[in-house]
Amino acid sequence: MERVAVKGPGDEARPDVLPPGAGPSGTPRRLLEVAVELFAMRGYFGVSVRDITAAIGIQPASLYNHYANKEDLLIAVMGLGHEWSSSQAAAAIDALGPGATPTDRLRAAVVAHARTHAEYPLLARVCSSELHGLGEDALAAVLDLRMASVAQLSAIIDDGIVTGEFAVDDVFLTVMAISAMVIRLSNWYGGNKVGLEFGPALPAELDPAAIYPVDQLTESYADLALRLVTPPPGRGSGTATESGSGNRVGDQRTDGDWSRP
Repeated sequence: MERVAVKGPGDEARPDVLPPGAGPSGTPRRLLEVAVELFAMRGYFGVSVRDITAAIGIQPASLYNHYANKEDLLIAVMGLGHEWSSSQAAAAIDALGPGATPTDRLRAAVVAHARTHAEYPLLARVCSSELHGLGEDALAAVLDLRMASVAQLSAIIDDGIVTGEFAVDDVFLTVMAISAMVIRLSNWYGGNKVGLEFGPALPAELDPAAIYPVDQLTESYADLALRLVTPPPGRGSGTATESGSGNRVGDQRTDGDWSRP
């Protein structure tokens, strides 16, 4: 397959790397943009400070005018990505109004989360794959942000069980399944938004974004999420089974290392 040229890190400002208006401006933003691109392509430990600064034409020492070190860059990226996705989901739910059903709220939340992963795949990849680059305190803070999103989805599903719209055996596992589906979206969608070091870019006609427009894609992901919580034919809706009803955010099961992606 013929490779298609794409812009590399530092070529110019990239609106598809960080959400417009989110995060800093000027040089600090360009450093974040390049860090996202390089971390996504090579991994956090495969990138040096010199790699990042060279991409935008500044000396390595200049980075320390804006960030304490390379980990500080990763912390900023992680915070921006998680907070952006969560805020978009919260805004989508709030826009429905107080009378929205759990079905409508779950759809809105999944559409919003899927859209952030589809529109900013590099940012999403770094946020999901580079946690090992964080120190203990920074990792704990990021995991708190993640669990807040888990709590948001869990509360919606709990409400749906109460109203009879949903029937699940384990709320936490259901939320983990929905989250994993959305997180992995960034691994295959937006293929032409990465540099050639990450892999061969696709011709335009084979780009997933051309085959699945983002609005169609996100609604399809919401449909899939709703199938996970909708009672199958012949099964009555209602409360979760006794074995699953205790599995909520804050339960001891969510405190172990296994909960870390």
